[in-house]
Amino acid sequence: YEKQFKETEYTELVNIIEIFNPNLGEIQEARQLANEGGNFRELAKQFNKRVWTKRTDGEYGLFPVHMFGKIGETSAGLDLNEISDIINLDDGYSIVKLINRTSQRSEPPSKTFDEMKNRLKRELAMQQKIDELIESTTQKANESEININFNALNELEITNINSFAIRVMGFGGKITPVPIVKPFTEWVDGWKSNKKVLP
Repeated sequence: YEKQFKETEYTELVNIIEIFNPNLGEIQEARQLANEGGNFRELAKQFNKRVWTKRTDGEYGLFPVHMFGKIGETSAGLDLNEISDIINLDDGYSIVKLINRTSQRSEPPSKTFDEMKNRLKRELAMQQKIDELIESTTQKANESEININFNALNELEITNINSFAIRVMGFGGKITPVPIVKPFTEWVDGWKSNKKVLP
């Protein structure tokens, strides 16, 4: 039941304002001004050099904490409205302020255990019978010493044309001319493994 109907979890999301700058001196200045109570969004307007966040004054919008490498990792560890230490990146330096965090959510299973247990019992019982059938068929095939003529099998012409035959009865009745059954070939692999000749 837990495998098929377990709760669906959602990754934690955060929103930040980032000040990115390739110049360490400018980042240090921005961090100092932020520590002194400067408005972080206004500081981002002044110091942020990341092109794609300039129009939002450094704000990213909600994103999963596993994105953006060190930026996401650092943001995941911040408290709301906390400003990070300087983050050393490959192309420069950043400081971020966490402005929003969504709590991790989960959706309850669509069906309760009591609703599903009878169906799951039937499925497990059916699977057990299929396993027993595969084992017994493999054993019978080994005892009967059957063989497959692979040369004749490989010579069969196969097309991609689907076909379905119908036998027309009297007075407008119709039936299939042959029984329609699900192919049962699961036993073949076990039988073939017993046919291998050891070196």
